[in-house]
Amino acid sequence: MNQSRKPDITKKLGLYHELDIQGLVALCAEVCETKFACLSLRRGEEDYIKAQVGIPENEVWPKGVSLFASVPIISGGDFIVGTLSVMDIRRGRLAPKQIETMELLSRQIVRILEMERINEVKTQQRAFFESSSGIHLLLDTEIKVLDYNKTCAAFFKGVSGIEVYRGAHMLDLLNPQARELFYLSCKKALLGNRVRMEQEIEYDEESIFLEVCYDPVRDSEQRIIGLLINASNISQHKAQEQVIIQQNESLREIAHIQSHELRGPLVSILGLVELLKAGDTDLQECLGMLEQAAGDLDEKIRYAIKLAKI
Repeated sequence: MNQSRKPDITKKLGLYHELDIQGLVALCAEVCETKFACLSLRRGEEDYIKAQVGIPENEVWPKGVSLFASVPIISGGDFIVGTLSVMDIRRGRLAPKQIETMELLSRQIVRILEMERINEVKTQQRAFFESSSGIHLLLDTEIKVLDYNKTCAAFFKGVSGIEVYRGAHMLDLLNPQARELFYLSCKKALLGNRVRMEQEIEYDEESIFLEVCYDPVRDSEQRIIGLLINASNISQHKAQEQVIIQQNESLREIAHIQSHELRGPLVSILGLVELLKAGDTDLQECLGMLEQAAGDLDEKIRYAIKLAKI
């Protein structure tokens, strides 16, 4: 290695943890004194170039290569996910220290890749968190706010003018009427129990029903580290439920009318018909009684039809 370049490279190596992937690949080529370097990663069944130095974009492999060395990129799960390679047209071999440096840089690349993946997952989770129409509130074990979505912030603002913010103690934000139930529900969840309830509240100048769930949040060792509160508007479901209840009640009443109340007028009519056949009664009186019984029967039938339309 050129002695005049050593102090500069040593300084860069001391700051390698501040470099991005392209910078690490460039540093790898510089340390190994090669013209070319590249980082290839595996995506499914195919490899692609993540970063490269000295290699034209339209080329996969530089021409005239005589020196080649590589180290695997090994993920945290001990899977080989790519390769860090250096190449040159000169003949020769890398020194052991240069190989060690390549391995050091490969581990830093893994850390960056894993951080990129974590950030990607966080972005996806955040997008889901914010796009949800439900209310989501994440609290620590002291019932302080860790995170929440926009729907949650709008809900508390609309219900009681509360401004939710990270680090706030929820018991300090809630009004006295809601505080006790909220606290008891949180304590049960922090003991490892799932708490579910339905609540009717006034929101946006109308009465709505919410299904509220308090769930304990656990770490990888199953220790409770907080709780997640989810609430969804079930007003439409409750309205449909009420319709079904009314329909069932109507069906029960119709069944009662059919089995009991229709039978009275019908028996009267049948009895009067028999009297008419026998000629044992006054015709006008019998017709009046028939008319009365028919009217009663018609009234019961109309009421049953009305119930059936509910």
